[in-house]
Amino acid sequence: MAINSRKLKLGFLNSISAEWVHLHKDNIEQVSRVDDADYIIYESNGDPVPVIMKILDTFPRKKLVFILSGDQSIHINDECIWFTNAMQPSGLAAYQTQIFVTNPAIFKYYEKIGRGITQIRKRHIDIYFKGTIWTGMREAMYDYFTKSHTPQMICLIEKNNDYWGWRLNGHNKPTHTEIENAAYESYNIMSNDARLCLCPKGNGNSSMRIVEALACGAIPILIDDFSAPFGISWENAGVALSFDTRIHTWKYIYTECYKLIQDDERLKIMQKNGNDYFKDIVYGDSNIPGFKMYNDLNTVAFGFSKLIIERLRKILLT
Repeated sequence: MAINSRKLKLGFLNSISAEWVHLHKDNIEQVSRVDDADYIIYESNGDPVPVIMKILDTFPRKKLVFILSGDQSIHINDECIWFTNAMQPSGLAAYQTQIFVTNPAIFKYYEKIGRGITQIRKRHIDIYFKGTIWTGMREAMYDYFTKSHTPQMICLIEKNNDYWGWRLNGHNKPTHTEIENAAYESYNIMSNDARLCLCPKGNGNSSMRIVEALACGAIPILIDDFSAPFGISWENAGVALSFDTRIHTWKYIYTECYKLIQDDERLKIMQKNGNDYFKDIVYGDSNIPGFKMYNDLNTVAFGFSKLIIERLRKILLT
């Protein structure tokens, strides 16, 4: 039987990726023996280098597929297959596909609001951001957008510098429900009131806020974020504006945002493009017959399982 017509034989090193196996029973066969597998998949949320290196030293590298997020790229090599946001789009490995991650609460929120969004012209906040303001680019962004400028836009820029201390380091750590409810506060603004949402680069190579904005019908404004999931940049997908502070001044960024705010037709098109992109790509698994919400929403493959399988099949054929 030809490779392209038989099922992919996959082994899973942890239970997260196995969450989406049931969606592709016609194309995937789960196996337990390494020798029987076409690929061995490991998924995580940014495991440290020693964990990755142990896996690299234990299993055949040409069969290993890593689906993970994180800031470290030191362990990336040319032998394995990588679906990750730990690298710049140009890539450090021969078989690399850039994906992205987001707060899993956005998927539950999306279902909660019935997948509906408020028309962008009915919203009254032109520019919105809530998040940590670190020194450097984010501090400069905060200073510029919170001062008065001409032409004037309605901006709601909120510092949330205590968030990670509250979430990770407090004596009484919040429950999962409390963390979700805190996220919902921002989502409510993004889905009902905000037209544009500032998405400055985070600790990694991308910002989780991009996906959150798309789900809520706000237009992401990427700042120093050059991610291109599956090789397609957010800007080229027609869902965002993208700026590089090494080239663009804050005055230029502000002015371009103002131009977009004044263009009703462009706003409408970009909102629709963004909503379709979230529904069909980011949340794409929900379109597959038999889909059910994952038990473990930490899976980086959420929405991308079909694209990942297609990419693996293509690599196997080459």
